[in-house]
Amino acid sequence: IAVTGGFDVDGHAMSVAGVTHKLSAAVENGAKAIYIPSDNLEEALAWAQGREEGEVIVFGFKDVYGLLRSAYGDFECNKNGVD
Repeated sequence: IAVTGGFDVDGHAMSVAGVTHKLSAAVENGAKAIYIPSDNLEEALAWAQGREEGEVIVFGFKDVYGLLRSAYGDFECNKNGVD
């Protein structure tokens, strides 16, 4: 698994530069699933078209909770954090 991107102070995902280079490096180092900001998803999917089917799965996320749900499924969040 590989993850790239960042979050603003409100937890919204921020796009990243050089996403295709990051995707290639992740695959070269054994990643089978890659999580990237949704703003980079179109570029990532175009990159993935040149790969063998099933070689890598690319997921997009819009915020920190979307990333966690995508990676871990549903979870509860309370004032003390994630359960």
